[in-house]
Amino acid sequence: MKPVRFNLGIILGAALAGVMYLGAWGSEAEAPKEALVVLSREAEPFRKCEKAVAARLKESGWTVRTVVIDDKGRVGGGEAADRVVAVGTEAATWAKSRASEGTSVVFCMVADAEGAGLTAQPNISGVLSEVPAAAQMSLIREALPKAGRVGILYKEGSARGERWLAAMRDEALKVGLSVDAQRVESKEKLGDALSLLLKRRVDVLWTMPDGGLYDASTLKAVLRATLEEGVPVFGFSTPVVRAGALVGVGIAPEAQGAQAGALMIDLAGRKGPAAEIVDPAFEVGVNLVVAERLQLSVPGGVVEKATHVFKGD
Repeated sequence: MKPVRFNLGIILGAALAGVMYLGAWGSEAEAPKEALVVLSREAEPFRKCEKAVAARLKESGWTVRTVVIDDKGRVGGGEAADRVVAVGTEAATWAKSRASEGTSVVFCMVADAEGAGLTAQPNISGVLSEVPAAAQMSLIREALPKAGRVGILYKEGSARGERWLAAMRDEALKVGLSVDAQRVESKEKLGDALSLLLKRRVDVLWTMPDGGLYDASTLKAVLRATLEEGVPVFGFSTPVVRAGALVGVGIAPEAQGAQAGALMIDLAGRKGPAAEIVDPAFEVGVNLVVAERLQLSVPGGVVEKATHVFKGD
């Protein structure tokens, strides 16, 4: 048998080529990722959200650039972005048109994602801002164990209101509650509708974040009327709980941003187009001053899980 001869130069050359190939492949796999964060307008909640998005992305090695939609609806430099985190409805609407061209979009801080047509689009993912009906009804059951009827005011002709009403009816049945709903023709007639509902002796009034129903003036009137009638209110945000609701839920811009950033990172690691809609992390608020006024005892478990407990100190 002839001895096998090795050409050291060829072997070293091949090895070096292999290392260079693997290095190039690794560089491609670990290529820096970039994201454009688009804000609907200059506002403190959006800025808090944007900072949380950027922090989450940067800690994973991403490069982040932020722009604010101008007063003519333009996004400077947005046309070149492959990955967009849209903060707010206007930004999400702009990004929606980009998604059809292959841009990966994650939205957050959008009041009505379904109404904006964002929940069934390829390449569009997002963090909802509405706390699931199941979680809200479960909290009502826990906070008010003796309650039987949940009162709901909803705007006539509002698709969003109708969706919420249907969802709350379904979830109420699962926890042994019933829903008594009263249609509101207009914001100006909300007081009349509330009077009709309270006459039917509901045990709690659930509120939804609907600008067609509630603003600072109508909320104040609702909280005053229900307190006089001894009916607790379930608030759609922690500021509403602070203002006079017994208990409620809300979202924090920082949590929305952190979730959106994490979702973008997750989607970037997947192969091919992907879209995912996730429920929001949410906060719970409890107002013990209102509980005392209504002579109600809020269960300890609810107080313990509350992010905000208002004691009137």
